Parts: sequence; structure tokens; C-alpha cells
Amino acid sequence: MNKYEERLLEQAKINARDAHKGQKRHTGEDYITHPEAVAKMVAERPVPVEYQIVAWLHDVVEDTDLTLEVLHEYYPPKIVQAIDAITKRDGEEYTDYLDRVYHNEMALEVKICDIKHNLSTLDLDDPEWKKVNTHKKDKYLVSLEYFTWRRRSDCNAAKAYS
Repeated sequence: MNKYEERLLEQAKINARDAHKGQKRHTGEDYITHPEAVAKMVAERPVPVEYQIVAWLHDVVEDTDLTLEVLHEYYPPKIVQAIDAITKRDGEEYTDYLDRVYHNEMALEVKICDIKHNLSTLDLDDPEWKKVNTHKKDKYLVSLEYFTWRRRSDCNAAKAYS
């Protein structure tokens, strides 16, 4: 990682921590533990550091007052485009959202890690949370299956044309 990438990654951590300050996860933990965990998962993959930056910032536009316009002041367009792709829009069909994520490789890799982390923190034993978390679990698993199916379909289409 070069100095420029180090600065961008540190800025992403600062922006994420500031934006999510005071927010809590359903587990009671500070919300920032989620983007931090997703970024750690992404860092274990053979991808460029930009993916980690997107992981740190993947929920800021959707869940805080930080906007894409402000992010443009700090980050290159490629990173902001990935954050935009991974941000759900009000009233948007979930399949349209997944399709947009799928078409941005950075957003896709981060979203897969995001889903896996969310799945790992669901409490299906607590009767109070069981119904809500079972629905979330199903949604996450369908999302992963959709991404897998799309990749498989794209590979098969590419083979047909070669």
C-alpha cells in the first residue's frame, strides 16, 4: 500500500467513525464495529485497498448524514461510485438494488462481506428477535444466492461466446 492509499484508508476510518458516532447495532455494540469487521474481511481477500475504503464507508450514506457529495471531496470517483452502488435508495425494489451492486465489482465484494458479517451476528435463539432475524437471514441468503447465480450465468454466457 502506498502513502496515498494509506491516507485514504485512514480518512475512511475517520469519516466512518465520525459518521456512526453514537449509533448502536442490534447487538448493543457500537455501530462502527460492523464496518470495521467488514473491512477486516475485505482485507483478507486479494483485492486492492480501495475495497477496504468502501467497506469502512459502505453504510454512511444510507445510515448517517454523510452524503455522496461530501465523499467526493475526499475520495476518487471510483470509490464514491462503489459507495453509491452499495447504498439502498428509498422506495427501491430490492432486486434493483442487488442488480446495481452486482454491476460494481467493488460494491459486490464489499456487499458479500457485509452480508456474511450480518449473518454471523444474527441471534436466532432469542425469542424476541427470532422472527425479525429469521426474515433478515432469509433475505441475506437469497442475496448471496442471487450474486452466485449472476456470476455463474455470466461465466456460462462468456463460455458460449468463446
